[in-house]
Amino acid sequence: MLLNRTIHVSFAVLLLNFNVSLAQSIPSTVAPGRESEQFRQPDKPLSRLPTPTIQLEGATAPEGASAISLVVTRINVEGSTVYSAQQLAALTSGLTGKRISLQDVYDVASRLTGKYGGDGYVFSRAIIPPQALDPNGAVITLQVIEGYVDHVEWPEDLAARYPSLFAAYTAKITAARPANIKTIERYLLLANDLPGLTVRSRFEASKANPGATTLKVELDHKPFAWGAQIDNRGTKGRGPWQYLTSVEANNALGLQERMGLVYAGSFDTDELQYVAGNVSVLLNTEGLTSFSSISYSNGDPGIYELRQLGYGGESFSFETGLSYPLLRSRDANLILSGSFFLEDSRGETDSLLISRDRIRGFRLKADYDNADEYNGINQARFTLSQGISGLGATDADNPYASRDKGKPDFTSVSLYLSRLQGLGSGFSVFGAVEGSYSFDPLLAAEECSYGGRFAGRAFDPSELTGDRCFTALAELRYDLPDLAPDISQAQLYQFVDFGSVHRIDPAAGEDRSADGSSAGIGFRTGWQNHLNMDVSAAKPLHGRSDKDWRFFLAVNTRF
Repeated sequence: MLLNRTIHVSFAVLLLNFNVSLAQSIPSTVAPGRESEQFRQPDKPLSRLPTPTIQLEGATAPEGASAISLVVTRINVEGSTVYSAQQLAALTSGLTGKRISLQDVYDVASRLTGKYGGDGYVFSRAIIPPQALDPNGAVITLQVIEGYVDHVEWPEDLAARYPSLFAAYTAKITAARPANIKTIERYLLLANDLPGLTVRSRFEASKANPGATTLKVELDHKPFAWGAQIDNRGTKGRGPWQYLTSVEANNALGLQERMGLVYAGSFDTDELQYVAGNVSVLLNTEGLTSFSSISYSNGDPGIYELRQLGYGGESFSFETGLSYPLLRSRDANLILSGSFFLEDSRGETDSLLISRDRIRGFRLKADYDNADEYNGINQARFTLSQGISGLGATDADNPYASRDKGKPDFTSVSLYLSRLQGLGSGFSVFGAVEGSYSFDPLLAAEECSYGGRFAGRAFDPSELTGDRCFTALAELRYDLPDLAPDISQAQLYQFVDFGSVHRIDPAAGEDRSADGSSAGIGFRTGWQNHLNMDVSAAKPLHGRSDKDWRFFLAVNTRF
């Protein structure tokens, strides 16, 4: 009896050790919980390069003003509510108590108009009203006309679907006296962010109020959108050829909501099927938005050794949270968000449970981008992730953890930085770096990685994973001259990238760190912004045993 019990216990320990060993040997490219990495697209910045802004002309000096001289004893500025007396005095300092030309006086008015415009008050200007001037002791009056928007015209057919929002945007814009282009931009862009809406606008002189401006808004509404994509950016065990289809409904319920559904997978549907849904709802007129997403995937990786074991995996994820555009303009944006997330995954053979993770936690994000006067667009994203115990999360000593010693109550941070710099003559250069740092060993779904369509382009998605990662990418681009009216993009590019990963406490047989690099060339083209194609060739420079050239094709369409 005692011998049988000892045999049973020993066999159970041996079986558990076998499961733990097998869980650590599952390639990271097919680890349950990492399926979405195959379809992840880089986030695009919201900012756009500066365009010519509205600028009212200052007062025009009469002919011969340079030849007319006078002694100025004082300069009075009337009608300005934006600037203090000290700020206004700085514009006129050095002109009083001495003889100057009349042209100098008009130059002061032009500088004041320029200051208003430079600070965003583009409808305000300074004039010199008719006045008698003593050449030997002139007191000069400058009159500031602080322009404003007296009315905003929205299309009647769509205004009925957004009555409270458009009324609130109108109130914000018309209440600003004087009008500032930043205020106008914010609320027009918030309108443009509404589900399915595209905003265009123009300004006209008010017919009712002299010195005022009327803002006329044109809107395009797309109730539904759909898209499809095929590419060979999958992995050896899940692809490489894969597909993605999506459909989106915009404000179908009249709640200012956007609902989306995605179905994706590998061409061999036994290897991977992935379905995801998302919904976002605008909560107030300042852009506060609630969002939720859910996804499920399953499949049996097409790797011979795993197929012999009958290995398969599945994963489920859920996230819900709030986002808020603290800053929203054409040239700078800051979006803050916080969310709760849930990630469940499991891997098993026909007869054995190999791995099982249940992760719960919170994320805080800050996404910033801006376009500057040097013809560049910058982007930065900071993420703090905090796993927690409880709410169904697996224990820290989970014997079926996907990564040995991986902790569900982890803390990690990441920072992404990029810049797109125009060089002129059709050339531009894009550079990006990203660093991820965890204070604890991570489970598979939360690990950072190198490989895929962004950094590590000659590597499969998640080919190198770890608890701490660094990746870098540099890309030289050349936009070909207009080839045809319907061609919206034709771009040649050359790239090089690098990645390094580090494990805090590697399992037996695992490397503590690994790195890789690759380089290649490609061509992107688009047709009427509906059909896009990317053809590229990439070669691993180091970090991969197979250093042959790899060729990739991605075709996507969206309507």
